[in-house]
Amino acid sequence: RSWQILTRHQRSLSWLVNIACSMFLSGLSIRDLQEVLYEIMGTVLSRQAINTMTLQIEAHLVPYLNRPIVATPPVILVDGVWVSIQYAIDQYKEDRAGHVRQCRQAQERVLLTAMTLWPDGRCEVLGFQAAEKEEEQTWQSLFERLIARGLNPQQVQLLVSDGSTGVLAAMEAAFPLTQLQRCITHKVRGMERYLSYQELPTVSLTGESLTPTEAKRQRLQEIQTDAYEIYKQPTRPQALAQRDLFEAKWQVLEPKAVHNFLWGFT
Repeated sequence: RSWQILTRHQRSLSWLVNIACSMFLSGLSIRDLQEVLYEIMGTVLSRQAINTMTLQIEAHLVPYLNRPIVATPPVILVDGVWVSIQYAIDQYKEDRAGHVRQCRQAQERVLLTAMTLWPDGRCEVLGFQAAEKEEEQTWQSLFERLIARGLNPQQVQLLVSDGSTGVLAAMEAAFPLTQLQRCITHKVRGMERYLSYQELPTVSLTGESLTPTEAKRQRLQEIQTDAYEIYKQPTRPQALAQRDLFEAKWQVLEPKAVHNFLWGFT
């Protein structure tokens, strides 16, 4: 043929395997995955082939999650990512071929994840584990596993999180000497639910008339832009000066939002 699917010495379509792995880990059942791959390949991938691929993923994933931590990063970012995971349940059904198979059911779980940030910009997932919900005990369990693998809590300089339920208490217990920082985006966005929209403008910044809805949208965009401006400053004194300007501008109009945003600001 004048074209080739596989290049010389290539033994598989790595991009297709990666897509299949991602779809399976995202919660697609084996039957769903078979149907998707049929649309791509024009043939059905057997359940045995998919199971073999899954075992190969596990063979790499389990050692990765248990690998020793030989160097402690200065900055760790933690977050909970909600996903749908297929779990086997105590029910069985007979398929069209007459085979009795165990039923599976998608359940919501949160992947508690810790990611490193190095001075040269490198990032990597340090570890993660599935939990039914975010709370102090589940976060503490993840931190204990990281420390058992070799993470030195005294060498972690900064921990960043969105401040979700339980994570701050768990961080303070596991890393008592480490500074904690709220995620900037979560902190800025969090002001929205505290806005009272007092004395809304009737015209836009360009002089056009505003409806009440448009005025509220402009207020939100303006106060968030001013908040982000604090973090854009190149030095700490300049950032503190910008913070004072922010407080002076918005304290009277949006006192609750300003209080929420500046709480914990050091």
